[in-house]
Amino acid sequence: MKNAINQPSFELYIEPDPFAAELLTENIAQYGVLLLREAGTLAKQTNATSLSTEHLIAARKLIADKTKRHAKVTESNNKQQQFASAQQSDKTAKFVKISQQAKFNYQHRSADWLNRQLRTFLRKDESTGIITIPPAFGGSGVATEDVNNDGLIDIFILGGRGNKLFINKGNGQFKDLTTSYKLDWQRAQDNHPGEARQPIIADINNDGYQDIIVTYVNDAHRVYKNIDGIYFEDVTQQADLGGRGFVGGPATVFDFDKDGDLDLYITYFGNYITGDLPTLKRRNTNGKPNQLFENLGNFKFKNVTKGSGLDNTGWAQAVAHTDLNNDGWQDVIVGNDFGVMVIILIRKMALLLMYQIKLAQINRLLLWESVAQTQSG
Repeated sequence: MKNAINQPSFELYIEPDPFAAELLTENIAQYGVLLLREAGTLAKQTNATSLSTEHLIAARKLIADKTKRHAKVTESNNKQQQFASAQQSDKTAKFVKISQQAKFNYQHRSADWLNRQLRTFLRKDESTGIITIPPAFGGSGVATEDVNNDGLIDIFILGGRGNKLFINKGNGQFKDLTTSYKLDWQRAQDNHPGEARQPIIADINNDGYQDIIVTYVNDAHRVYKNIDGIYFEDVTQQADLGGRGFVGGPATVFDFDKDGDLDLYITYFGNYITGDLPTLKRRNTNGKPNQLFENLGNFKFKNVTKGSGLDNTGWAQAVAHTDLNNDGWQDVIVGNDFGVMVIILIRKMALLLMYQIKLAQINRLLLWESVAQTQSG
C-alpha cells in the first residue's frame, strides 16, 4: 500500500480513509498468502528448492482461472458435505442448535443513539464527508456464571436492545429474568438501553455471590451488587468508574496488588463521540488512556492509573491478564486495533512503592489518633 501511494503516477484525489486503508491492506495480505501458497505448491510439483518469479506468475494465472471457474459454478444441493477443523474428527461429537428448545431468544442490535450516529458524517467541504463511526463499530458481549448459587451456569448477554439475564432452569431451558433481577437499565435522557460493550461476572466483594460489571460507550460503566442471588443492586454511582463521553471497550478483573480482592482494568477504543479518528500510522496512539481501578472494598474503587504504566492510548480491542514471567504478579496484554499489541509487566518494586505510600498514610493517621487520645486523656 505504501509503495503504491508513493508511486509518481499515483494521483491523490482525497486523503486516504484509515478504515478503507485497513480493509485494503487486509485483503492484499490475504491475497499475498494465497499467492505464496499456490506458488509453493507449483514449486514443489517441479521439485524446485526455492520460489522463482515464474512460480509467482504461474500462481497468479492459476488463481485468476480458479476465480473465473468459481463464478460459473452452479449451486449444489449436496447436503452431505461436512466441515471439521480437526484432521481426524470424532463423528459422534457434534454441536446441535437448541436455542429454540432452550427458550433462548435474543437478537443483537446497536443502541438507538449509536444507530443515529452511524447515519451522520462530518462534512470536510462541499463534496467530501467522513463518517464519525465506521459501519463495523458495534458490539456486545456475553458472560456465563452461576449468579444464584444453584450450581447451574446462567447467561448474561449484552446488546443495544437491552441486556438480558437468562437463568438456567436445569432442564435444558433458560428463563429471561432480567427484570426480576433488576438488570433492565435504561438511559435517563432517552429511556433506551445504552451501548454496552463487555460484561464481567465476578465476586467483587468476596461474599460468595457473583456480581456484575458492564462497560459502556458514552454512559457510566455500570456495577451491580449481587444480593444473596435473588436480585442485583445498582451501585454504579458508588463505584464511580466513569465512562460518559468515552468509548468504553473490553475490561478484565484481577488482583493487581495482591491484597485479596479483584481490581478492574478498563480499556478504550479511541473516541468517535468527539470525532477522533485513527490515522494511517502503523502505531496509532491517539486513543484514550486505559484505566486501572483499585478495589477499596464495599464496591468503592480508586483510579490508580497515573504512574502505573497501564495508561496505554492504543485503540483497544481485547485485553487479558496472566503471569507471563512467573514472578507471582499478574501482567496485562492489550490487543490494539490500528496498532500493535501491548504487553505490560507488573513489577513488584512499583507495587512496593505504592504500599510504602499507603503505610505512610496509615502511620500518620495512627499517630494523629494517638496524639488526640493523649490530649483528650
